Amino acid sequence: MKTTGGIVCGALLALSASWPAGAGEIVDTYSSGDTLTATMMNNIKAAVNDNNTAARFYGDGSAKDLLLVGGATLDWTSVPPVNMNFQNVTIENGSALIVPAGTTIRCTGDFVNRGIIIVRTNGKGGYRSYTDSDASGSWSYTGVPASPGDTGVSSQPGSSGTADFLSAGSGGQGIPQAVAASGFMNFRWGGGASSGTRYAGNPGGGLLKVQCQGEVRNEAGAEIRAIGYGAINIRGSGGGGGGIVVLASRQSVVNAGKIDVSGGRGGLSSNSIGAGGGGGGGIAILVAPQVTNTGTINVSGGPAGSESAVTGTANGMRYAGGGGGGSGGDGGFGSSLNASGVNTSATSGGDGYVLEINADPATMM
Repeated sequence: MKTTGGIVCGALLALSASWPAGAGEIVDTYSSGDTLTATMMNNIKAAVNDNNTAARFYGDGSAKDLLLVGGATLDWTSVPPVNMNFQNVTIENGSALIVPAGTTIRCTGDFVNRGIIIVRTNGKGGYRSYTDSDASGSWSYTGVPASPGDTGVSSQPGSSGTADFLSAGSGGQGIPQAVAASGFMNFRWGGGASSGTRYAGNPGGGLLKVQCQGEVRNEAGAEIRAIGYGAINIRGSGGGGGGIVVLASRQSVVNAGKIDVSGGRGGLSSNSIGAGGGGGGGIAILVAPQVTNTGTINVSGGPAGSESAVTGTANGMRYAGGGGGGSGGDGGFGSSLNASGVNTSATSGGDGYVLEINADPATMM
């Protein structure tokens, strides 16, 4: 299949690297007594309009159309297009678009998803490493803090647990709805990362923004997925905070499919490490003069890691579990320990939220 510009069936064609020139800076100069002509006034009006709203927010369509059909998979993770200022974007049933965290897609026309969009995770988890020593017959440790996990949109990442009898890792702090509603256009990253104890924490879900002058439709059977990473078999690590999906249109947003921005599951406990807390649920924002949401949006916090007996001996080491990452909801706490094993169980992450805002998003810049 041939096309004149754009991307079809997963084939990436050459795209312009430059952002188009604006309507123009004001280049006219004036002196006392000059008469402002219609041309001069239009230059001023065009420059003012260009610096405000639609031209910058929705792009200029210079990348032409993006069409994924026939089960094509297009992965922008390692080689993203230089220009994401499309005219229309259509992802047909059975096709997939994979994007890195922080991606913004602009359209002068419509955005239609009938397939699946996967948003990669955001950043990396933190951890605290311990060196065991019981040669003297009693436990001791040297704590080596590594760099903390990435914060994402949260105000802090989940923290690591501490060694024997001490504190569990705390969950990352989610952001209030009022902050997200007023500041979502400034978001650059998704959910916060978790931390682990002895093992690395897990990254949060990524951020995707879709900004279109025409309709934005996530149709029945389609999915947009930006989930926090679960600890799975990583003992004691928290789950990553859920991601963020912003669907913004000057006309209308319709969600009849599925959007998943749930938090990740906390890691299991082991014989010497407490369980990890769940990641906080993410955020979905649908903003347009007309919003219709008949689909499903999963903003659930991740479940806590399950507990088993922590059987470290009196001379051995025990480690409290790490906290989950924050997003829309707070991350859960890891389990704390006492001399007999588990003292308090790990907790699940708090749920995130969905915001439906009836407005032209370009006016909210």
